[in-house]
Amino acid sequence: MIDSDIKQLNKILYYAKRAFGFVENIDKDKFKSNEDTQWLSVFALIQLGECVTNLSEHTIKEYSQIPWRKMKGFRNQIVHAYDGLDMNLVWDTLNDDMPNLIESISNVLSSLEQ
Repeated sequence: MIDSDIKQLNKILYYAKRAFGFVENIDKDKFKSNEDTQWLSVFALIQLGECVTNLSEHTIKEYSQIPWRKMKGFRNQIVHAYDGLDMNLVWDTLNDDMPNLIESISNVLSSLEQ
């Protein structure tokens, strides 16, 4: 794996942890009523998706179990606000997908250190 991919994976892990951290200890109603938390979470998701676009095809293929395309697509949906941004979908992504993504990226990085 090339060094730039390791750097991007570390950034993805950082933004995934940040995004999840913003909502980890609050409920959906609090999230939906707190615009600051929404903005911070969305920013982290955008940055995460942008990092994915900087990964090599080799890394994307090597770790095909990680939903790279979905992550890039969600970033595009947020940035371009296709049909408006659904905060329910953002909430679900943060709570349902981020813990798995954090674990997957952590495992990839751990395996590279060995």
